[in-house]
Amino acid sequence: VDEVLASHQAYYQLRVCQEAVWEAFRIFLDRIPGTWEYQAWVRSCQQEALCISDIARNFSSSEEHIGLIHRVQAAAAAVTLRAQIPESGRSGTLGAFLLNRLIKQNHQHEAASTGGPVFPGVSRCLSDCGFSGSQYFSL
Repeated sequence: VDEVLASHQAYYQLRVCQEAVWEAFRIFLDRIPGTWEYQAWVRSCQQEALCISDIARNFSSSEEHIGLIHRVQAAAAAVTLRAQIPESGRSGTLGAFLLNRLIKQNHQHEAASTGGPVFPGVSRCLSDCGFSGSQYFSL
C-alpha cells in the first residue's frame, strides 16, 4: 500500500509541475518552451518542491518577461498614437514628426534597458496600424 501511495503522490507532483511550468511559459513568456527548457523547469519543480508562487515569481521577474512587457507597451503606444493623429495628418509633417519621435523614444528606451537593438516589431505594428512610408520608420 505504501508503494502505491508513494507512486500516486509522485505522479500527482509530476503532473502538477508539468501543468504549472507549461502555463507559466504561456502566460509570462507567451511562447512554447523548448524541450530541454521545459524539462529543466519541471525537474526543478519536482526536486526543489517549488510552489506555484515561486514559479510565478521566477517567470515574472525574468528578463524575457520584462522585455515582453516593454514590447507590448510600445505596441499599445503606437496604437494610441495612431488614434490621436487624424488620417490626413499621418502622411504630413506633423504625423511624420510624432511617429519618428515615438520610434526614437522606443529605440532609446530599448537600448538603455537591454543594450540590445530596437524592438523590431514597432515598425511592423505601426505599419499594420495604417502608417505608411518607409521614411517614418527610419531611426
